[in-house]
Amino acid sequence: MGASALVERCRDRAVVTRYHAHTRAGRYLAAGLIEAARDPRLGLGETDAIDGYLAARDVDDVVRRNGLIRDDDGRVTNTSDDL
Repeated sequence: MGASALVERCRDRAVVTRYHAHTRAGRYLAAGLIEAARDPRLGLGETDAIDGYLAARDVDDVVRRNGLIRDDDGRVTNTSDDL
């Protein structure tokens, strides 16, 4: 399968949601999320943002357990899907 076919099949498969979290929530969230790769070779700057993947069925539980508040400008970004 070529790159364009892969992109076409993956399009609109996930929902991205952002949240505000307490500063101490990061270590608990990192344990429950599949974190996006943070490879220094990519040249990305240091950040306190948390970016990860979570199965759609687990989102409500993680939000409740960590006291996350839906916020489009929040530092926690979750991408979930039904796969």
